Amino acid sequence: MPHCLPLFVVFVLITPAFADDYDSLKVGVQPDGRIVVPTNQLDLSATTMRNCFQSTPDLTAYTALPNNIALDEMNPPLIELKGLALHWAKESLKLPLDEPDEADEDTLNRIIWRAMRGEEPYPQK
Repeated sequence: MPHCLPLFVVFVLITPAFADDYDSLKVGVQPDGRIVVPTNQLDLSATTMRNCFQSTPDLTAYTALPNNIALDEMNPPLIELKGLALHWAKESLKLPLDEPDEADEDTLNRIIWRAMRGEEPYPQK
């Protein structure tokens, strides 16, 4: 199963403040906003994103918010990490990330969980 990440869509035909919590595969989205025409079984199994579109464009201007995360800030060096942060940093360095879906899903999910949730216990299977 491909790794699931948040998807943020900005487009004049998107329903304002729309949020959907379904699992969608990345194959269901094209960079230019087109819905994928299924060409294989993986495409066919992807959940479509039709629910987030409206028929009338919303041309209302929006105010861009400044980012609240430094875009030039890198991860701290391993020597500065301790405990679980050090453990998961070392584990992340071992993962094969050059191609999609090569990394062990459980390990990657645990790394992301710790990065986002800190000490909160990881959900049991």
